Amino acid sequence: MKKKIFIVMLVFVALFTFTGCGKKSNKKKDRSLKEYDEAFFIQEGSTYALFSKDGKQLTKFEYKYASSIVNGAAVVEKEDAKGIINSNGKMVVDFGKYKYISASAGLYKVTDEQRNEYLLNAKGKKIADMKDKELLTYFTSGYYSILHDKAGKNYKVLNVNGDTIVSFKETNDDEPTVNSEGGYLSVHYDNKNYIIDLVSGKKLLEFEAKEHFCVNVVSKDGKKMTLNSCVKSYESQDKVKYALIENGKLHDLSDKCDKIRLYNDTNFTCEKDNKEYLLDSKYNLGIEINGVSYQDNDHYAKAHNGSFEGIDFYEKDKVVKNVECRTMNDHKYVESGLFILSTYYSKPCGTESGTYEYYNTKGEKMFDKSFARAENFDKNSYAIVSEDKENYYMIDTKGKKVSEDYDRIISRNNYYEIIKDDLKGAINTKGELVVEAKYTDIWEYEYNGEVYLVYGDGKKYTLYSLDNKKEVTKFDSKPNLGENYITLDKNGKKEYYTYKGKLFYTAK
Repeated sequence: MKKKIFIVMLVFVALFTFTGCGKKSNKKKDRSLKEYDEAFFIQEGSTYALFSKDGKQLTKFEYKYASSIVNGAAVVEKEDAKGIINSNGKMVVDFGKYKYISASAGLYKVTDEQRNEYLLNAKGKKIADMKDKELLTYFTSGYYSILHDKAGKNYKVLNVNGDTIVSFKETNDDEPTVNSEGGYLSVHYDNKNYIIDLVSGKKLLEFEAKEHFCVNVVSKDGKKMTLNSCVKSYESQDKVKYALIENGKLHDLSDKCDKIRLYNDTNFTCEKDNKEYLLDSKYNLGIEINGVSYQDNDHYAKAHNGSFEGIDFYEKDKVVKNVECRTMNDHKYVESGLFILSTYYSKPCGTESGTYEYYNTKGEKMFDKSFARAENFDKNSYAIVSEDKENYYMIDTKGKKVSEDYDRIISRNNYYEIIKDDLKGAINTKGELVVEAKYTDIWEYEYNGEVYLVYGDGKKYTLYSLDNKKEVTKFDSKPNLGENYITLDKNGKKEYYTYKGKLFYTAK
């Protein structure tokens, strides 16, 4: 008797997880598997109707069931018969043509009156006769499935179109184990590991391995990832092995590292004997990063032997500068190459505590200014600083002030929230003021690869496109932003709006 297929469990929790799961968008650089389809269903009472994303009603409220739209199609049911409808509102499989229809990862398993089973794609085309076959699907993803041909003794990993990404022969009574993370799929069978890019629907690489190597952490551009050996949820393993992939090539570092991490989407680090090292370009151990701030293996800073002897700045393992009477409160990757040092109370140094300064990799003080509060420069090359702990502003890497003073500035995913007299506003990632601090509420939402801000005073609200830098529409009450549309509760009725601000339907 065959074992049930298992989704393997990761054996350690990643320090950073990949936030974007969706389809690649022209507007965003991040990988994405999210399906922003051309249509969606709205339910009213016990029935559903199909609408286009621009708000056009494509069908009547006549379906008593509707599945999620995946890859441009969905299962609908009326009068106890099921069919398949596409995003244009046209039936690709008429009602009653098949006795049973079930949707699975963009494909459709159907049964006719003679109990013949077939597998269809989203266009209603037969892609497989299911005699002596079974479709293996997983609750973790709607973007792939595995077709097991029992008679032909093989497995095929299929994408949402039903195309074969990889195939392999059945060699034993076990079934494949799978793991997905960051838009990538790892499949293990018969001592072979397959890494698949679910966005492009292509195999990235395959390699021999007795253990299943799970995808662990993936960079946003998909060029870097970490892997670790993994087991089924009810199993255990004595030693976890680690590997990494960069630019499509596998590097097995199991014998070199006790653990591998990917920090800041950029740096691979290796933990060995309870110490952590930055890997170099050839994946050898570089500098030890415990207690160190670093830009790369050639430029870093750490405390001198004695705390009163300050901070040493290194270039290619040689001290190029010692900055006395300073300490580093934060040890981390410094992408900008600008390190924060702070003073402490010292009679010999003649210093007081609580002053923060920026230094470059050569140990030279930057900006000719000190701060009462200072943050590290972020991915947008801005830092939030204060000279008096009451007024905060942003500076660029040249020390130029690029914002007004505010009571507080908070870095969000796609903007900076500014607060003045308990009222909120926003600065975009280019340092431009886009919303003045006049509102009680502000938050962001991503739809179809575009980032929006919603702000208001508790009564009236505005939808603003951060990408297009323009106001989209205004609302008379607080809106609810959803996956396909915006809703507003008004006078006891629900109004539906597109993300272009068009009112397209009011529930009865």
